[in-house]
Amino acid sequence: MNIIKQFSIIFGFYLAGEFITLISGVPVPGSILGMLLLLLAFYFKLLKVEDVKLVSDFMLKNMIIFFIPSTISIMVSYHILDGVVGKVVSLVVISTIITIMVTAIVVQIIANIRDNINSDKNNNNG
Repeated sequence: MNIIKQFSIIFGFYLAGEFITLISGVPVPGSILGMLLLLLAFYFKLLKVEDVKLVSDFMLKNMIIFFIPSTISIMVSYHILDGVVGKVVSLVVISTIITIMVTAIVVQIIANIRDNINSDKNNNNG
């Protein structure tokens, strides 16, 4: 499948998400809704990973490009952060620590559940 077709598929799901958000007023960004639609297309086998693999791999490898506009906006609007830089940095650090801790706890819980399931299977088989 050629690059233009793959890009059109991804962009089409993005536009569908934006359209649904615009029409329905759902408080979810259209890009997120488009990704969910793409996930559903994969789940229900309406689309194969190979149908978008080349373009999606390129996008993932060059993801930094997508952060340039937001970074420039922050640099242009830095005066808005006057007086609150310390608070913003503190919030980012604290939220990062909390995210890491919650992720570690969830991974540990899932690992324990998986181990319990595997040990139950081994006990029943042996």
